[in-house]
Amino acid sequence: MQNSERALVRIVKQVCNKHLINLQCMSGDWILRLEKDQRIRFIYGYKFDLNGAACLLVADDKCATYDVLSLVGIPAVPHHLFLKPELFSYIGAKGNWEKVLELVEQWGFPIVCKSNLGTGGKQVYFVNNQQELEQSFQELFVNNRGVAIAPYLSIKDELRFVLLQGETLIAYRKIRPDLIGDGRSSFLELLDQLLKERKARLKPSDLYQSPYFFDKVLADGEVFPLHQLHNLGKGAIPERIEHPEAEDLAKRAAAAIGLQFGSVDIVIDQTGKLAVLEINSGVMMEALSVRLDAGGDLAFEVYEKATLAMFPDATVD
Repeated sequence: MQNSERALVRIVKQVCNKHLINLQCMSGDWILRLEKDQRIRFIYGYKFDLNGAACLLVADDKCATYDVLSLVGIPAVPHHLFLKPELFSYIGAKGNWEKVLELVEQWGFPIVCKSNLGTGGKQVYFVNNQQELEQSFQELFVNNRGVAIAPYLSIKDELRFVLLQGETLIAYRKIRPDLIGDGRSSFLELLDQLLKERKARLKPSDLYQSPYFFDKVLADGEVFPLHQLHNLGKGAIPERIEHPEAEDLAKRAAAAIGLQFGSVDIVIDQTGKLAVLEINSGVMMEALSVRLDAGGDLAFEVYEKATLAMFPDATVD
């Protein structure tokens, strides 16, 4: 998808036309310049000109988010940062490995290794042993200054709250695509049915670790997750929800870093315990707008409110 085809670009153009906001698109529509009543604001990618610079950096840094939230007593999934070797001057002569092994001893395998600044479920490794641990670090350090490691959680639900200045604009859970056996249909037949019903986007690389042959028949009621991640970009389906306890946690997390516009992801484990997984300073609604009933109207409402919030004293047409 080209930048000009993004739902955000299309909607912001409509919003600016509706409210007589002058809009100029640059860098292949990745940077948008908005002007109203001699006030200039920008949208860069999916980030609106509402959050402070330090807030944006904290939100985009998984380990910084955990440090800030845990400091003020907000439950969050632990993330610990390890810098690539050429940056050891910042962390001392001990290097990384002693601390990494301490965390592995504390949590046990499996653990999760990921890019500290990654988005969209990219560059996430589920590590089951020492060999995979070393390999994941090596691969992540190729393109990243820092690696975050976290304990593996058996997640029952992952919820997202899109917030604007303390107001919840949308709350939804991300339903991971699973195959459920019926005792008759093969893995491939169940997969074909799922893709047709949910219009889930799955790439061959999402399935390469599958332990099943495609002609394997899953037992009646057997659940096989096609992906361990709950990202919409990995085929998950959004479902609107109401969850006051999780919503309150999301709002407290946003307030703790001064987030004005963004989203907070809350995970619920098998025991019902809630924790903040991450905070996002950008709001992407590409998949949501097409997979949720009336998702296009909802995306318009969210982006319209965020756009107008950048011009609080301007004349609203």
